[in-house]
Amino acid sequence: MGLVVRNSEELWYVNSKDTINSGALNLAEADSTLPNSGRIQIAAKANEPLLAVTSSDDYVFFTSYNQVFKYDWETDELLLKSIGFEHASGISYGDEYLFVADHGTGEIFKIDEEGGEDHMHSWI
Repeated sequence: MGLVVRNSEELWYVNSKDTINSGALNLAEADSTLPNSGRIQIAAKANEPLLAVTSSDDYVFFTSYNQVFKYDWETDELLLKSIGFEHASGISYGDEYLFVADHGTGEIFKIDEEGGEDHMHSWI
């Protein structure tokens, strides 16, 4: 469902189907010799579909329908970043903020990269 390329080296992507038996947040090499020849690393699993993914210098962020998660690839730590969306269908990162499009409410939320629920507000 979602794909982000980091440093022209890593492909991070999320699945919306069969997240129990396969990875939900996955990492693959951006450069491989043949299609599907690179190793895929499962970074996180989920009980529900994941919809969008983005990254900062330190984290990968991804959405389920009503939540945003923060994954630290250096420590392999997964944290719940924010909840309460109706349908968080898009996510982007810039200037130390996350921007989450909620298809359910028609709003875009702005969330501080390091802060939690108290650092989230409707932006548009």
